[in-house]
Amino acid sequence: MTGQVTEFARALRDAGVRVSLAEALDACRALEHLSLERRADLRLALRCALIKDPADFPTFDLLFEKYFRCHWPRRKQRESRPRTFRHEGAAPRPGGSQPGTRPAPPRPEPERKRDGKQPLNETDARKGERAPDQREERSEEERWLAEWLADLEEGMGEARREGLRELRQRRSDLRRLDLTRRLEPEDARQVAEAVEKLARKLASRESLRRRRARRGKVDLKATLARSARTGGVPFHIERRRRTVAKTKLLLLCDVSGSVWRVAAFLLRLIHHLQNQFARTHSLVFVDRPVDVSELLARYPFEDALARIRDIPDLNLNAYSDFGNTFYELLDDYAPLLDRDTVLLVLGDARTNQFEPMEWALADLRQRIRRVVWLNPEPPERWNTGDSVIRAYAPFCGAVLPCATLEDLEEAARLLLSDTRA
Repeated sequence: MTGQVTEFARALRDAGVRVSLAEALDACRALEHLSLERRADLRLALRCALIKDPADFPTFDLLFEKYFRCHWPRRKQRESRPRTFRHEGAAPRPGGSQPGTRPAPPRPEPERKRDGKQPLNETDARKGERAPDQREERSEEERWLAEWLADLEEGMGEARREGLRELRQRRSDLRRLDLTRRLEPEDARQVAEAVEKLARKLASRESLRRRRARRGKVDLKATLARSARTGGVPFHIERRRRTVAKTKLLLLCDVSGSVWRVAAFLLRLIHHLQNQFARTHSLVFVDRPVDVSELLARYPFEDALARIRDIPDLNLNAYSDFGNTFYELLDDYAPLLDRDTVLLVLGDARTNQFEPMEWALADLRQRIRRVVWLNPEPPERWNTGDSVIRAYAPFCGAVLPCATLEDLEEAARLLLSDTRA
């Protein structure tokens, strides 16, 4: 039964309910004090042990009905014995018999002791008669419990498969959710959690890749040359060691009304991945760049995101001006531009009829290693209306869509893989 409770706790975590290891252990201990026949008691005990927030009660009830929906096997009814009454009818007659009853059989004389063993008395004989009944009752209890556990395991297996299908479908829908539109609060929370989980996964994968790169591959030639000192026995393995340099990331993020929702998720992703870069500098803009790196480093992300909108130098009511932004970036942030820097631009490239100044982006490209552009609009809308992505594309190493979580993951992998020896 402990395995079933563990599966149930894992299903609750997958559904977004916070269940700790200690709470799962408490739920397993609670089973020792429950009768498995009473399903309501099992439901109440698991809910008390696993759920802390009343808002999670509906999720718990739904999953409990899914994972513990087995039927209860009926116990085999034992045949009732006829009741006997010692004092029935009139007073006992002389001789020990009563009216309406059969006369008691003559009491046998006790047998003599044989071979040094004491003969069984009447009490021991009755105990011997009841022993098979007790063994039969225990075996019936064990059969009933085994049947119930088998049915429960079958029901939980079906629920597990159904839950995995639903989880895969939910993850697939979440990865393809359009981040440019207004999301429901629950969808926004799930996307934020998915972004943080994605950042942790990419960070751990990148750290492992860097460790393997620093360790290097086996250098067979150097190993054999060194083995000459020990009579041809290779006691030491030589490797081709590499020095992997971390990329310096310069983020330039459009936070105008049309891009703000995607910008919030991209800033969250970069905020969790900034330790994977040698240096991370974050700039936001509408018509001119504003440095928010210190703000993101000092406050928790949610507080920093709220404070960004209150920066005096950031005019959220202005029209997007990419040309002026690139010009001021080239003029005011020149110390950040070197050959180890990758510029990540988020924006729809809609200049609102302002001069695009693509020459400024071309000059930026000459000073840094690479430019990666993320466009939240679908590709079919690029270069329509006032979009000038065609003018900026020749100076970009990659121009990628970023309207979904899947697009953000692809962009993050591209940035993390951009290293050199």
